[in-house]
Amino acid sequence: MLLEAADEDLPEAVTAASVAGRAVSDVERTDLSYFIALRALDVSDNRLPDLMSLASLPALVSLRAASCRLATLGTWQAPEGVEGSSGRSGEAEAGEEGQGEEAEEEEQAVQEAVLSAPVPASPFLYLESLDLSFNSLQVHMVLLPGSSLARLPRLTELDLSSNGLKHLPSPKEVVEAAVAAATAAVGSAAGGGAAEAALAAATAFPALRRLRLADNGLRVG
Repeated sequence: MLLEAADEDLPEAVTAASVAGRAVSDVERTDLSYFIALRALDVSDNRLPDLMSLASLPALVSLRAASCRLATLGTWQAPEGVEGSSGRSGEAEAGEEGQGEEAEEEEQAVQEAVLSAPVPASPFLYLESLDLSFNSLQVHMVLLPGSSLARLPRLTELDLSSNGLKHLPSPKEVVEAAVAAATAAVGSAAGGGAAEAALAAATAFPALRRLRLADNGLRVG
């Protein structure tokens, strides 16, 4: 669908595409990983399962996902098992039992290599503009330190209009969330990087310049 939308023959040639209103409800991560140059994508007015379904697009700078019925961002990390080899050993050994089927085994190996391509542990690393308006996301998912969006290092523009947000985080909530994020980061940090990990986790939206919160009926606290 992306090839058709961009009028291109090869996924690596696609730099911008819009599939808005195309009844997209399921996303195949391994297919998206071939679009290595896609920088601007509009998936608005579809029914996406979560934002992480798009995380295998490595070069996204601008993403519009308005009116996608999003109620969650998804699990904000590499899916368990994708970076190891344990997920493919059983099938590979079963295929090697059949002698004389080298071509079939080679094709299977290629498919498995594609399926095991990892999602980066920090998705959307280059994302600068994100439109999540007209969804159903909650404050703790999108505005508190330690939340998924707060950790995006290059995000400068975020639209959360019309998400049904009822209140802005109170100072106490912000501090508690920052402490919790820092504590979790220290617990998972390797070697001597605990202090740096804690600071990074507690820092929310380091590059944000524009935040839209219109039509949410917000109150503070």
